[in-house]
Amino acid sequence: MARLAGLLRGGVFFAAILGVALCVLPAWSAPPGAEKGKVDGPGAAAREKLEEKGIHVSHSSLSLVDEKKLARAFNEANTLKKKLTAATKDVQQTQRGIEQMQAELHTRRQTDANLRDQMANANNLIIHNQLAGEINANARRINLLLEEQDQSKTGIDDVRQKANSAREAYTKQLGELRALVDRLSEQYTALKTDADAQSALAEWNAAANTKFELKPSAFYLNSVKKLEQLERAVAVGSEKIPLRRQGNSYFATVVINGKQPQEMIVDTGANTVVLPYKVALECGVKPDDSAVTVIATVADGSKVKSKEVLLDSVRVGKFTAEHVECMVLPPEARNAPILLGMTFLSRFDFSIHGTELVLGKIEDDHSSSKTKKPHATKTPRKKPKSDSPDSDG
Repeated sequence: MARLAGLLRGGVFFAAILGVALCVLPAWSAPPGAEKGKVDGPGAAAREKLEEKGIHVSHSSLSLVDEKKLARAFNEANTLKKKLTAATKDVQQTQRGIEQMQAELHTRRQTDANLRDQMANANNLIIHNQLAGEINANARRINLLLEEQDQSKTGIDDVRQKANSAREAYTKQLGELRALVDRLSEQYTALKTDADAQSALAEWNAAANTKFELKPSAFYLNSVKKLEQLERAVAVGSEKIPLRRQGNSYFATVVINGKQPQEMIVDTGANTVVLPYKVALECGVKPDDSAVTVIATVADGSKVKSKEVLLDSVRVGKFTAEHVECMVLPPEARNAPILLGMTFLSRFDFSIHGTELVLGKIEDDHSSSKTKKPHATKTPRKKPKSDSPDSDG
């Protein structure tokens, strides 16, 4: 009896251990889609045939194998877009600093003219000397600003080049995305009339109890919409301006102050927009003697006294910049070229490719057009008795 009780206790203990072991074993789970029907030999063969056609099929979806490339391409595009955004912000910040220096230079030159006028009319020696000291201090600040401006313009060339390279890489990636999307579209179109593919899909549907059709997947359709949005954003944000070549110069059609279009040389080496006197008159710009005088170097190397003005607007294609600094050459500089220089170009993200000028709007809360600056042709000052410090154009 004792032995029987021992055996019973041992059996209960063994059963308990066995129960625990069964409880900790992982629960068996059926393969995906098993509830829809077991995929037997014909189903596996159908899947293989579809994969040979470039089609990936599962119990939950049907798509083209190359759609994985599409996903990777979009990830790369997102990375390049972030780099472009960062590079564009660098250009904006550098350009903002240059514009602030240009505004201060303009103010300092006006101050110089006013101080010299006051000194010429001063009857008191003490006041005369005081004004002379102010003029010298102001002149030193002008020279310092000119040095800082030259350094900043060298720096902005570097950051602009980085931004242009980033834009080029991003645009190229969008082109590769478009080519891939178009290729997938052609593949989907071809599959509609592919009897073998349709037959293999029918076999798969029967084996897996699905109702798939050979039509674009939801991921593909969403990708097409996303790409179209990106392409529209790039198209809206930039424009290709055709350039006319003459010798080593490239001319663009430019509208100044909303007047008659002018053919101007696109010159990235010119610090400012340059207008001969006659052209300035045609554009409604007539600088008077109160305008700040600067020294400009013309094409033949000679230096001439020019007048610094602010143009109401300069438009190239669909892009317009307001309050653009410009130098108007004297009447005797008759053969001087008309230059579209950096005081316009630097307002935009630009690049030159062969006979095309590509302008891109730099989107930012900051807008140089919001900065109110005095217009030399509308707000005359007292005539200075001598020129302000020389500044080569």
